[in-house]
Amino acid sequence: TAVRDRIDSVCGHLQQTHTRPVHLAEVAALVHMSPTSFSRFFRRAMGRTLTDYVNQLRVETACSLLTSTRLPVTEIATRSGYQNLSNFNRRFRELKGLRPTDYRAALSGPGDSGTSRAR
Repeated sequence: TAVRDRIDSVCGHLQQTHTRPVHLAEVAALVHMSPTSFSRFFRRAMGRTLTDYVNQLRVETACSLLTSTRLPVTEIATRSGYQNLSNFNRRFRELKGLRPTDYRAALSGPGDSGTSRAR
């Protein structure tokens, strides 16, 4: 359907670009809609706002980097698309229920990093 095609186009674009700043007008233009109409359309079709969707993509990217690299959290925040560390920490905790460092610690195996200590 036309709705599905538009959503697929937008989601595909966001998968590729979510680590850079995302501008509503630019995304709306992809599917030839005004920003206001697009916001309503996206929320109806996806059940969440564009911002919520982009934050979910960014946090998923961060989770992948936290578990597959030893990069510092500040670098992971930047690579995931966040310009501001406290905003990254807030969004991460909102979506995952843990701080990024706790998420990494919980998912690293025993002896993986030498940071787990017996208590």
